[in-house]
Amino acid sequence: MASGTRANNKQAEEISEKTLQKIIDKVYEKYKAVIDEQQVTVKNLSDEVQKLREVNAKLNDEIEKLQLAADNATRRFDELEQYGRRNNLRIWGIKESAGEDVDKLVVDMARKIGANIDGSCLDRAHRVGRPSSNNKPRPIIVKFTSYAHRREMWKNKRALKGSPVSIAEDLTRARAALLYKVNNTYPRKTVWTSDGVILVKYNDTVLRMVTEEDLDEAYRRYPPIRDS
Repeated sequence: MASGTRANNKQAEEISEKTLQKIIDKVYEKYKAVIDEQQVTVKNLSDEVQKLREVNAKLNDEIEKLQLAADNATRRFDELEQYGRRNNLRIWGIKESAGEDVDKLVVDMARKIGANIDGSCLDRAHRVGRPSSNNKPRPIIVKFTSYAHRREMWKNKRALKGSPVSIAEDLTRARAALLYKVNNTYPRKTVWTSDGVILVKYNDTVLRMVTEEDLDEAYRRYPPIRDS
């Protein structure tokens, strides 16, 4: 009787194991299909991501090229604009009055500093900017008929040292903004301009700047030296 019971139990275990295995196999087949489908989906998504990365890389490359072209165009435009001002100077500090003859004011000042300039050397001269509420004289922009006449006035500007009057080059807006930054980066007494180029005396080296990138590079290689 006992042996018969053991046999029945063994048979029941075998049936249970077979049944369980069948269930496991069915579940496995079912989920294997799902897993396989998901793997295909993941691979497809991975391929799409890779394609998007490649497209993004190409777009970034194109953007960099366009930015470089835009920067070059901006620099070229600034160079041309500055060249167009090569015969110009700006004069600061000449007293302003109603009905004034600006050409005469410029010629009189030129004679005072020893510059060989007369009315025929001037193409045009006029005040720029809005009148100030504190009666501060507006600067005068002078366009000379030739670069030689402009140079004649420019080379004598040192005679104005200690005077309320000063002469400066007529810079483009970009270079005027750059000059302001350079003057606030390096000691002002070491900074000057020549033909639209901003120059800085740094020990035995003269730094040349026409763009913000030039200033950034100069700052990196030649950090400002402050008076102790």
